Amino acid sequence: MTRDNIIAIISEIFKPYGFKKKGATWILEGDELIKIVQLQKSYFGARYYANYGYIIKAIPLDGVIMHIFMGLGSIEHQINERIKELLDFENEVPDEIRKIELQEHIKSNIVNIFNTVNSEADLLDELKRKPNLNYVCQVVKKHFGLL
Repeated sequence: MTRDNIIAIISEIFKPYGFKKKGATWILEGDELIKIVQLQKSYFGARYYANYGYIIKAIPLDGVIMHIFMGLGSIEHQINERIKELLDFENEVPDEIRKIELQEHIKSNIVNIFNTVNSEADLLDELKRKPNLNYVCQVVKKHFGLL
């Protein structure tokens, strides 16, 4: 599998939702939030990361790419290891299996969350369900009164 293949997979998933593609980034602008998916290549070989998150329009970015920044993964160790394996093109996972499983993980993780978060209130509800907010920058915590 190549970078172009994974870009095609991600585009196929997000285009029907109205995301616009710019390079290896997909953006959907809403009234209060901007949803972002970004494919990032590792500096160490043909490994990739599928990052996603939000920009809160009411808060200046001040040098960050997204206010809420997450990566495709799982808290379940086995699932997380499989996702890493699927995003590592230096192994022997057959392309068709890789495509099917990546689609499943992207849809069940990123798409499902994005479908439920369409406003600041939705995002705040989502954040309150998280076991910790270590990945959330202080300006967002302050904005939402989570300090």
